[in-house]
Amino acid sequence: MSPLWTHRLAATPGGVALARESGHVLTWDQNCWLVLLGRNGKLQAQARLDTGIAAASISDDGSTVVDANDRGTVTWRTPDLAIRWQSRLDRRPTAVALDALGRALAVADTSGAVQLFTAEGRSPWPPMTLPRPVVHLAFVPTAPALFAVADFGMVTCLDLGQRRAAWQDAPVVHVGSLAVAGNPVVAVAACFSEGLRRYALTGTAMGLPNVPTPEPCRFVATNFFGDQFLVGGVFGGLHRLSADGSVLSAEKMEQPLAGLACSPRGDSAVIALADGRVIGIS
Repeated sequence: MSPLWTHRLAATPGGVALARESGHVLTWDQNCWLVLLGRNGKLQAQARLDTGIAAASISDDGSTVVDANDRGTVTWRTPDLAIRWQSRLDRRPTAVALDALGRALAVADTSGAVQLFTAEGRSPWPPMTLPRPVVHLAFVPTAPALFAVADFGMVTCLDLGQRRAAWQDAPVVHVGSLAVAGNPVVAVAACFSEGLRRYALTGTAMGLPNVPTPEPCRFVATNFFGDQFLVGGVFGGLHRLSADGSVLSAEKMEQPLAGLACSPRGDSAVIALADGRVIGIS
């Protein structure tokens, strides 16, 4: 793994997201800064919120940025991070997700509700309520569906046409992160000591075998085809794996990982480290 560029934040990153078509990188830190970087790691825009950032996301084409803060305010932003509209939730947000083209937004909160918004800021549908609060959300790139995962004991796929859970699994395991491949559609959950759990769009009836990881994993990212994974371990290991768990490359990071994201082809990635560095790698 070779570094391509480095950008240093003022505080520990809260996460990192990659616009997989435009190459823009969105990251945020514990000092309430929301930062947008270009494909080469150069600063494009930044904004400071007046409270902590609970979650944030960027559309694959880079046209839309969304953040949700600890006070319940959800903000839809233009590519220069200017505010387009805001909405206030009754509960603290726990996860957000944008569809690939920035046409729809999903927001989860501490009550277990998942609310959908249009690009105009309208929310014409009642929330979908799940039995546990969702901490990871991801739209399916090629189908009207949304994967939702709790921190423990719930992985589900929401059918957005019927506005209900198409299926639900209850793994007795904690989940650190979620990634979704588009062709074929596969959700990949980082399940610490159990490695990577994979779910087909149709659910566990067509479930895929788990992928073993060299160390307990907290973070996972996948390429578009779901045959290559970038895995961040709890002991600082960064591993690129094939679909059967074979190690393609490995590196020991000197700082704990705070987030990672992978390009569609899997030939480059972005990682965030606890000391504030955001690094593009190949």
